[in-house]
Amino acid sequence: HPQTRIVFLTVHEDDETVFSAFETGAVDYVLKTSSSEAIIQSIRSAHAGNVQVRPEFAYKIKNEFSRIRRNQESLMNATLILSQMTPSELAILDLLLKDYKITEIVTERQVELSTIKSQINVILKKFNKKRTKEVTNMLRELNVTPFIQKARGGR
Repeated sequence: HPQTRIVFLTVHEDDETVFSAFETGAVDYVLKTSSSEAIIQSIRSAHAGNVQVRPEFAYKIKNEFSRIRRNQESLMNATLILSQMTPSELAILDLLLKDYKITEIVTERQVELSTIKSQINVILKKFNKKRTKEVTNMLRELNVTPFIQKARGGR
């Protein structure tokens, strides 16, 4: 029934719940702490086809769109960098994303500490970052870890 208009009436106002509501087709999002007049007005507006996003939720949505736009640019840049990395660099990056310490990476890769440090420095330069935590946080936020694992053959 595409003509059905959904008004979410809830106590939750966290970003994820708000975004999920609008993503599933809500025309309004009302907190249960709102006055009964505001709730009734929301239902009447939805019935009449008047879609109005409340300012507090419009602000959240606007910020989310800005974050998505920034992430799109970062994702394209990260994808380009990842596509140009060597298998060894991808393997090290995968281990860093699994929270391995440098000494654990040395053991896992069976190479010298200086080799791992050198490869990590190359990775940092490619991403233009100073610390591995910056790289791993960015890649986690962009949700590219499955792609790194796939590029490594699912290991």
